[in-house]
Amino acid sequence: SWEKTREFNLGFEVGILSDRFLLTADLYQRNTTDLLLNNPIPAVTGFTATTTNVGELANRGIELALNTRVLTGDLQWNVRVNVSRNINEVVDLGGLESLPLSKASKGMWFLTEVGQPLGQFFGWVQEGVWLNEEQLQTNPSYPGARPGSIRVRDLNGDGEIDADDRAVLGSYLPDFDFGFINDF
Repeated sequence: SWEKTREFNLGFEVGILSDRFLLTADLYQRNTTDLLLNNPIPAVTGFTATTTNVGELANRGIELALNTRVLTGDLQWNVRVNVSRNINEVVDLGGLESLPLSKASKGMWFLTEVGQPLGQFFGWVQEGVWLNEEQLQTNPSYPGARPGSIRVRDLNGDGEIDADDRAVLGSYLPDFDFGFINDF
């Protein structure tokens, strides 16, 4: 079936000096249920995943905008400023704590887990590049690394670079958005 979304908005608009300054604010809470997700299933079935309606996603945030009419005569000048903040959280994945990693690019995956933003970047922490063969011989590196290859941090300190050295690198979702427009 289709995903279902419920949303609550609370907004207000205030104008002063004959609306020369107009402030708009909007608070929202948006919950999406019955997400269409690929759930892993036992390989003995002949398949690796099935698309089902499971999971829940929450988005909450604020949007602010200020519109001003600075000059209103023959020369007109309008300034518009807006800023928004959205917090995204995976609430439920149909009983799973996380979904299997999905590949984003070489050495980088997307991780979706309960309590975190949807599809976080997951991979090795890069620290620069290997400059010479001596550095490669005296530090942990992944197989096939050579001078000029990306240098990866040994997060667990076991002396080798493997899947256990991967970490959450951040979210593709911005912390906030903003804009600024001048009209003359």
